[in-house]
Amino acid sequence: MADELSQFILKEPSDEELLQMLSEGDQAVVQVLYERYQDRLVAHAVRYLPAEDLAQDVVQETFLKLLDEPPGYLQGGLLGPWLFRVARNLAIDRARRRKFEVTQGDDELSLDE
Repeated sequence: MADELSQFILKEPSDEELLQMLSEGDQAVVQVLYERYQDRLVAHAVRYLPAEDLAQDVVQETFLKLLDEPPGYLQGGLLGPWLFRVARNLAIDRARRRKFEVTQGDDELSLDE
């Protein structure tokens, strides 16, 4: 009996359980999910961006999206792919904006000369 209890206490909640808690209004679970996925999402986002700090910003935006509008259709096994897809899309958008800003900034410099 004690072994069963210790296994239950040591068991981390699944993504599905955490999503259920989030849908019930427990926003503190986002911190657990953030700690669970942060490193992998940053490594994923940095593939599309020139700097790790930009990738970290993208990951924070990803979790803000999860917090603002938790997708009700997700099951536990689908949360990871959803987070990676959102992070990828945000990273690509950020890279496009940066490219446009740099290009536009370069044009302004060449016009002033």
